[in-house]
Amino acid sequence: METNWQGRARWLAQILIISVTLNAGLIATLCYFAVRDRQTFMAYDLTPLDYRPARASLSQTNEEVLSELSVSSYEDLIRLLGDDTLIEEGYAMRDLALTTLCAFHHFDLERAAPLIDVPVKQAIFTNGDEEKITLTFYPNLTNQHFDAIQAFARYEKYPLTTEGIFLRLVAAPNTKDLQKAFMRTFEFQALSSLFRHAGDPLSNEQLLTFLLQHEWSSIEKSAQHLRQYPHFTLETKRNILTIFLRDESKSAAEMLASHDTDYVIKRLSNSDLQQLLSLLPEDHHGATTIVAAAKQSLRPDITAPQKPEAAPEPRTHLICEGDTLWDIARHYRVNLEKLKKLNNIQSEYRLMPGNKIMIPD
Repeated sequence: METNWQGRARWLAQILIISVTLNAGLIATLCYFAVRDRQTFMAYDLTPLDYRPARASLSQTNEEVLSELSVSSYEDLIRLLGDDTLIEEGYAMRDLALTTLCAFHHFDLERAAPLIDVPVKQAIFTNGDEEKITLTFYPNLTNQHFDAIQAFARYEKYPLTTEGIFLRLVAAPNTKDLQKAFMRTFEFQALSSLFRHAGDPLSNEQLLTFLLQHEWSSIEKSAQHLRQYPHFTLETKRNILTIFLRDESKSAAEMLASHDTDYVIKRLSNSDLQQLLSLLPEDHHGATTIVAAAKQSLRPDITAPQKPEAAPEPRTHLICEGDTLWDIARHYRVNLEKLKKLNNIQSEYRLMPGNKIMIPD
């Protein structure tokens, strides 16, 4: 009897051990899969938002966003450089803000991120005034690029292209910091070196006064010519002054007539000579000499043109804090586009309190 009982006890003990082992293994397996699934979920849920761009909007297009951004202030666009919300076709809000900054506010991307070497895309954009503008897009910029661009915008006093600095200077010509910034540009330094080496040097102040009398397009053409022909010779100076002359520069006409009369008489084309005479004041001492010499030459008859009656002085408006172009146009009942064109204004940032703008008839 005792031996029988001991055998059964051993048999029950073995069954119990096997059962406990199986249960422990099952519990361990369940715990493993439960913990693994929970870790996977938690890792996804705690991913920082900074590294996950927001889902693309299905209700806005790139064109709609660009229309809104085209009338945004410079400061608002700078803030949007940190917004990586996707809009359409892989472009984020920050991409479109950068495109708008460069196109409408002359932001200097080349200085902001000089090592950028990525393919660009271009497209025609039509603004609210039905004006067609070519926009440049930079589709492959990284977070590091945008960090550098934002730092440049934050710490550079005038993070603008030379054209942007020039346009601000036209609006506020007595701003010393703007003057210094413009004098450091390639365009100013190249023209300064040209006049210094080719005779009749101009001081920085004289050259600045000369350039502020012209449109940016004339300065840009001159700089392109100097990049192509970087020779500071008398011939180069003559070519540069002729560029300004063809853009109806009275100052260039006077400089050529006063200091290079022989060149004017013998080398200028008939159309350039006629242009020069039309720009000289009636009492300019060189005009009579030039006309007399032309009559003795093989040129066709060239005479100093009759000066039209001086147009009446346009009305002006003193800009006050808070003024907008739209408010000014409505107050004087004039066309907004004519107001912008007359004053060479391309964006609201040029409205600086204390300056005057001309009002069209």
